Amino acid sequence: YEENLELLQAAGARLAFFSPLRDATLPDGAAGAILSGGFPEIHAARLAANVSMKQALRDAHERGLPIYAECGGLMYLTEKIVDHEGREYDMVGLLPGRSVMSKRLTLGYRLARAVSPSWLFAAGETVRGHEFHYSQWEGRSADLPPAYTLLPSSGTGQTWADGACLGNLWASYVHLNFWGRPALAERFVAACRG
Repeated sequence: YEENLELLQAAGARLAFFSPLRDATLPDGAAGAILSGGFPEIHAARLAANVSMKQALRDAHERGLPIYAECGGLMYLTEKIVDHEGREYDMVGLLPGRSVMSKRLTLGYRLARAVSPSWLFAAGETVRGHEFHYSQWEGRSADLPPAYTLLPSSGTGQTWADGACLGNLWASYVHLNFWGRPALAERFVAACRG
């Protein structure tokens, strides 16, 4: 969302864009990374071939840089993407398991409740967002802390765990517009400064 970029800039961020398809590394001086949504399955072979960018993201995580990933970004951070033909492509590997494409669309507005305190959310804090994806995250280890507990947009009904909060890494299938909670941009920038 363009609004997310505007809020990040208003919070003091200097934006530097990069492409996991074309660039060999993160921009010089990068203090954090945002991996937004998209369709990584379409570019899986090119993403897999860009070994230096995958290593740069692993190095950034090891150095403690905040990494925020939504949907396609989450898929890219798993060990593999499995396309519609069953072909497997190696991805970044910060998250265990594989993103497996299916014909089933997961779609809807969500009320997301943060499970644990992190650099991005207080435990129990809620935000509204949406899901739109054809992949399922398979092989996610049971002891990996989820990012959210998701509820239907009404706030009532069956809940389920989503994403992962792994130190400085926050990843979820849920897309957020930061105008729903502008403090998220400020927190991201504060984490980058830290």
